[in-house]
Amino acid sequence: MRSKFLILCATILVVACNKPTPTAVTSETPGRLASSDAVAKVFPHSEEFKTTFLHGTEFLKDKKVCAQCHGIDFAGGSINKSCLNCHPYPHQARWAFPSNHGHTFTSGNQREACLKCHGEKSAFKERHAQEFVSCSTCHTQIPHSQDFMEGGDDHYKQARTYEGKCTSCHTDLKRNMPSAGEDGCYMCHSEGQIPIMQWHTKPK
Repeated sequence: MRSKFLILCATILVVACNKPTPTAVTSETPGRLASSDAVAKVFPHSEEFKTTFLHGTEFLKDKKVCAQCHGIDFAGGSINKSCLNCHPYPHQARWAFPSNHGHTFTSGNQREACLKCHGEKSAFKERHAQEFVSCSTCHTQIPHSQDFMEGGDDHYKQARTYEGKCTSCHTDLKRNMPSAGEDGCYMCHSEGQIPIMQWHTKPK
């Protein structure tokens, strides 16, 4: 009997020690719980809260408050109301891939939402510089100017030197180019005329 009891205790101990440790909830990682006082400060939401930058500012103060109702992934949670219904933020996993953020931007219906936070003149970006960067932080000016799209000097220079990282977004010389239709670069160039992309090297 004693041996069976010891075996049982040992089994319980092994199982307990091998359970995964819950991830700690911090201010950086939205948790499931926020204080009722914190939630009461922003809910019920006013019309101003829902239609201006006010809700974004409150979100950046404490993401746990929003996660309480909208879910840890902000995809709807207990109220089935996703932040992503109105704009593509908070960004999901692998958002930095051109096939994700680039495709969303060029699809048209989210362009204005993107520029509100990442546009060169975005006041919201300036107020929350640690959270948002401008498009030109990683590549040439987005959206491209009309002169650029019509083959101006910058278009030629950046395509020839790869300074603009063109094929990071336009992977097959056609992708993410809504103004060029399905032809992409071939709308203006014949296949033999398109310059071969070369890595940009800084002068020594």
